[in-house]
Amino acid sequence: MPPHEPPHEPPNQPPRGSSGDALAEAARSAVARGDWRGAAEAFAALATAFDPVPPALAYNLGAALRRAGRPLDAVGWFDRALAAEPDRAAALFERAAALMDAGRLDAALAGFEAALAADPADADARLNRARLLAALRRWEEAEAAWAALPGVEAAAGRVAALAEAGREAEALASARAMTAGGDGAAALRALTHAGRGALPLAPSALSGAPRHRSVINNR
Repeated sequence: MPPHEPPHEPPNQPPRGSSGDALAEAARSAVARGDWRGAAEAFAALATAFDPVPPALAYNLGAALRRAGRPLDAVGWFDRALAAEPDRAAALFERAAALMDAGRLDAALAGFEAALAADPADADARLNRARLLAALRRWEEAEAAWAALPGVEAAAGRVAALAEAGREAEALASARAMTAGGDGAAALRALTHAGRGALPLAPSALSGAPRHRSVINNR
């Protein structure tokens, strides 16, 4: 899943005379070197200086926790950021991504739809929505979502969704179009990994050359 950029909002400054400057610098340094556990620890320590915790700091802590492999802890901090700023698009995206990381697919899908409501141009949110629809086996919706996206992954995802939805002729036609564009290997993988649909026995079936037989797998 393509993440948004790592957290980069400057941490809010704690009261003068505290160790806040050192913690803020530690957080910035940890983010710069990709040390997400260290960044989460520094942001969490910095958060203790505030009541309530400012939304930018809550967002940064959530983003660091997510990248440190603690997605459900991250969700709680994104919720705190969103309680103060409900339309913060980056927090909506990151919250949905954390739910996706945690395997909460239905909740993640709802989250990415909320992120798209806040920022309809978010290409990463659209991509993740399509992936989730496919993972949830909502094939007709997945096909429509993939069709609206550019790139090889989207074209292959559409082929697979068409095959899974039982639209074999459309799946094979789309796979042939991918092959004509130089993406035959991805097209073949999409077809052969589908649970049902048109599964050509040889890559030549995708080239438009005559083929002697094909298999319809009805598993």
